[in-house]
Amino acid sequence: MTSPLCVIAYPRSGSTLFIELLKHIEGVCALYEIFHKDEVVAQQAMQGIWPQVAAVLANNGEAASVSAQRLRPVRLVRVLSEAVGGKVLAFKVFPSHLKRPALERLLPHTTPVFLYRNLLDSWVSGRIATFTGQWQGAATHHLQVEFDPEHFVRNALFVTRYLRYALSCCFKRNQHWLWYDYVDFQHTEVFQARLRHDLAMVGDHQAGAYRPFTVGLSKQDSRPSPLEKLSNPSFASEWLLRWDMAMLLDPSARQDFTRLAGWLELVAMRNGWDRPKQAIWQPRVTRG
Repeated sequence: MTSPLCVIAYPRSGSTLFIELLKHIEGVCALYEIFHKDEVVAQQAMQGIWPQVAAVLANNGEAASVSAQRLRPVRLVRVLSEAVGGKVLAFKVFPSHLKRPALERLLPHTTPVFLYRNLLDSWVSGRIATFTGQWQGAATHHLQVEFDPEHFVRNALFVTRYLRYALSCCFKRNQHWLWYDYVDFQHTEVFQARLRHDLAMVGDHQAGAYRPFTVGLSKQDSRPSPLEKLSNPSFASEWLLRWDMAMLLDPSARQDFTRLAGWLELVAMRNGWDRPKQAIWQPRVTRG
């Protein structure tokens, strides 16, 4: 049987759309943020299978709570795999959900799936979503956010360091993984067919036919360029060009993740932004 799919992503990277695509493939049970710090959110992510999961845990004398099981991610995933029967389990993990040691223990029991989106585009989208409190559905095409280099770099480092750590774990164990770029999601039917093929390649799961997929998630912002979402686009463009990160100005272009991650480390070090501290910054949002 195919190992559970551990979708390693970050906010505004297309993970919700990716899970929706998986849900439309026969034989796959795709869940959302099962390791979310909010226990209510985590239980909601498990939808209708939480009662079965709680029953299995209770029968074994284990605490039937997500907060307790978050400390034992391997056990929780095994119980979930039993609860979904013969289907392939899929779930997503954000850097804020599991610490690195816990992720390293979990990965050998899964097939890691990495999602990547242009870091500038995801950062801008995240700032606007944070301001509005709306992470999907609400139209935000009339809003702009101020570009702050330090906050952007710190946020990007938080993401890239987590992804690089997970990749290093895979390399150490010579473990197979899947990598998808947000650019790939634009043609959902073609991409869904690719997912079915990839599932068959990583295990003995013969993915069945997929149900016709209609994007039920209305796009929050149709502006193609992240610069259009910034109140100071000239400054952002000049700063990115000066630090040799012009590739981030085109969200439709594929990027060399390893090179970009390494360059971000250098930019942070030269500006003194590499110190491990939580940046406290509130986005200045204006109406365009």
